[in-house]
Amino acid sequence: VIPDSGIQFLLDANIRNMYQVADSVDGRFQFQPGPTVYRGLWLADVVLPGESALMLGDTLAMRRFLEGAMRNQLSSGQMRVMYPVASLLETPTFVHALCRYALWTGNREWLRAHWPAVTKGITWIRDARASTLRDPTLPYSGLMPPGFVDGGNASVSSDYGVMLWAMIAIEKGIEAAQWLGEQHQADEWRTLFEASMGSFKKAARRDLHRDSTGHLYLPIIVGDTTFHAPQRAQCIFLLAVSYGSFFLRHDALVDSLVRLNLAMLDDKKQEGLIVSSGWLEHGVWPWQDNLHGIARHQIGDTRAAIDILYAVANHASPAGTWVEEQHVRAAGTATSGDVSNAQASAMFIRFVRDLLVHERAEHLELLHGVPDKWIHPGAEIAVNTGLTEFGPVTVSVRIAPDGKTGEIHVAPIDGRGKKGRPILVLAALKRAGFTTDDGTELPERLEGNWNTGIRLLFRKK
Repeated sequence: VIPDSGIQFLLDANIRNMYQVADSVDGRFQFQPGPTVYRGLWLADVVLPGESALMLGDTLAMRRFLEGAMRNQLSSGQMRVMYPVASLLETPTFVHALCRYALWTGNREWLRAHWPAVTKGITWIRDARASTLRDPTLPYSGLMPPGFVDGGNASVSSDYGVMLWAMIAIEKGIEAAQWLGEQHQADEWRTLFEASMGSFKKAARRDLHRDSTGHLYLPIIVGDTTFHAPQRAQCIFLLAVSYGSFFLRHDALVDSLVRLNLAMLDDKKQEGLIVSSGWLEHGVWPWQDNLHGIARHQIGDTRAAIDILYAVANHASPAGTWVEEQHVRAAGTATSGDVSNAQASAMFIRFVRDLLVHERAEHLELLHGVPDKWIHPGAEIAVNTGLTEFGPVTVSVRIAPDGKTGEIHVAPIDGRGKKGRPILVLAALKRAGFTTDDGTELPERLEGNWNTGIRLLFRKK
């Protein structure tokens, strides 16, 4: 529930669109990117519409999608849908989503029943990486071999997005293995993760490059020497940033890569969105800009994230959904991509949810990204039993019609065994001039505890 009627309309329209574009194929449910050009199974959708549905509490759709897609796992452990060129992103995104679904829903029995799919998938990742170590002169030695790179690059190349996703899948597999008591498996995968991270850092240091305006950034293609349109295909990097916990470990190189690439992308914006980043020259791609906003919020730049949210919203069609890509106004008209694009719908849902309920390492931040304009008389903000990696979350903010008083309710959150805590971020209310009910200053952050609800009354001075 959002106290901005325009954003609420877009949320409603895009939840509807995400399900209308979904399909039943051979009796199996699957989410799809769009109804026309991309009609079909794209396994990356397990981290796009699939996870947005999960965040909305629809565990059934995600489980049906995962179970239906499992038939595409080869004996090697590779998930293979795209032919004739392989998309190496399919296997790690699927492994990650399978573990994440089980962890979020607390369904150990389901995960144990499908554990062979996880172990086979990570074995394939291990073997694919090992194949690159045979020739240390290869630019992608120690990374992942070449495959199809989406998002504006049609060449068969080794790309950093696949390598990042391989590490994300291994990282999530370690967490899932520990949850199941498979400590030997977790230790083995941890060794694989550390070796992969070492290879990634070595290659990234080598491939850092300055664009024509002086921004240092990491190209998406390993060993790239063309440097044409540095923003092209960076969607995969942005997607990885929002899922990899290792981006939050304060590693100097990894943290700087995120900030460097975001700064480069910020410099490529028109109409508030990154231009020429995908298939359409002089086009903007709202699907990707949702990821850009989520990444900005991830590093704590909430003001920039909110600006991106509204830029994405301002490029919606009258129906409230988005085409895949569209020209900026100054470039004139051209044939565009898929419409209505369900991946854009899914990521907008994820973006809004992320501003309200945000997993940050071991902690769950509530209301961290609330825009100041949402704090007004009669406002209501709510997330009702939305799923997170810390369990279901229900949080609500209500401001009285006269704008003088209000209250926040947070239902108990179980924490899923995490060491952190729920944190209520009150900065927007504080900027609006509210105090606690007894007149004392509101704190910027109010820390709670798992399994304990929070009730806070506030008022204007």
